Amino acid sequence: MEYPAGNYSNDDEGTHRLVERLCIELHCGKAQCININRTRFSDQQAEELARALLRSTSVQRIDVRGSDLLTPKGFIFLVEAITKTNLITHFEIADVEMNDEAMESIGKLIQVCSSLKSFGLSKIRGKKITQRGWNMLITSLSKNSNLRVLNMSDNHINDDIAVRISNEVLQQTKNVQHHSNTSKLQCLVLSSNHIHDKGAISIAHALLHNTTLKMLALADNEITIESLHTFEKTLQVNCTLQRCYLFGNRFRHDCYQKSHISYFLNLNVAGRGFFRDETNGNSNAALLPYLIARRSQNPNIVYGLLSELPHVWVPSKN
Repeated sequence: MEYPAGNYSNDDEGTHRLVERLCIELHCGKAQCININRTRFSDQQAEELARALLRSTSVQRIDVRGSDLLTPKGFIFLVEAITKTNLITHFEIADVEMNDEAMESIGKLIQVCSSLKSFGLSKIRGKKITQRGWNMLITSLSKNSNLRVLNMSDNHINDDIAVRISNEVLQQTKNVQHHSNTSKLQCLVLSSNHIHDKGAISIAHALLHNTTLKMLALADNEITIESLHTFEKTLQVNCTLQRCYLFGNRFRHDCYQKSHISYFLNLNVAGRGFFRDETNGNSNAALLPYLIARRSQNPNIVYGLLSELPHVWVPSKN
């Protein structure tokens, strides 16, 4: 059962009634989704809710957005309680004041909470987050093998942070002598940040060996045509990524590099990875009639799929 803040007024009295109701429902094991959005949620109420969460066995989704009275101290108290429950699957944080200690508490949650599938951290407020805070969070993300969706939009993320994300979260290493990245992230949103070509190119390079990410959003950053060249080369190899949002950057969106990127993404949507896998083992000649049956689709896409199986459809000279 969901208890959104929209059902209550966003003044002090409405917030008090919301938290009181949530605590009762948490004790009864009925609350599955907690939505504290645009309320006057204070540190004291965060502690009350945290104590109720420790007794809950039902809550799975928590959304904390735009709580002006919530300080890092109260936020940490709430996150520590969520970590101990190890139940939530979705956790969204937006427009909340943060510092390095708050980032560290989130990092511990991400490492410990094996049920967490989706995490969002956007529009964070305050200037007390240093590179150390970001590094702790990113290291924790790299150690979580269950997280599928990561939204870190509108956080003033720069190239250094983007490079760290690409190296520790996206780059899937298999060398046992080095740090082993077990991340299986499928969706990454880094839109509306301050990422330039250095960060974008690092992300593109990481995707050369990434086999899980299906959606990447880098819209409204500072990316130029130089990054598009790298993404174009990457997508000739990567057959997993299916959506890549790049609008609002510093290049013309009618350029041919953008068209090439769209072409390879469409190939991946059409199942290029399946056909490429077939070439690694015993190829199935029955794939040829399947492709011919798709002639009503874009012929360029069909040809692109066929090119993954040349030894199946090209007659042998022998």
